[in-house]
Amino acid sequence: MVALKSKISLLEAQLVSERERTKRLQEERDEAVRATAQAVNESEGIKSENRALKVEIANLRKQFQDTTKPAQTQKPTTARERIKERVETERKKHHAQKRRGQRDAEGDRSFIQVFTSTSKLI
Repeated sequence: MVALKSKISLLEAQLVSERERTKRLQEERDEAVRATAQAVNESEGIKSENRALKVEIANLRKQFQDTTKPAQTQKPTTARERIKERVETERKKHHAQKRRGQRDAEGDRSFIQVFTSTSKLI
């Protein structure tokens, strides 16, 4: 009987020890799960930021190409070409102003015609 009591005491002590060990393992598991969830969350944030930075880099590259291309491809190499380009630009401006003046004059005339025809009806 003493042997049975000592065996029961030993088994109860082992049971308490195993419960404490199980509790510690569960706490460690819970902490590992929390750390993993936090790492995944941070990883997603970094991925999102990385995508945004890639888009920004692509836009900046495009802007850089747009600003450097015209200067490289359209820039005349000789003084004669630069003068021709300036003369052509001035001609275009002059013709545009002339056409704008003609349109304005036509617009005034049509307004006057509409106004007079409307007043005749009234």
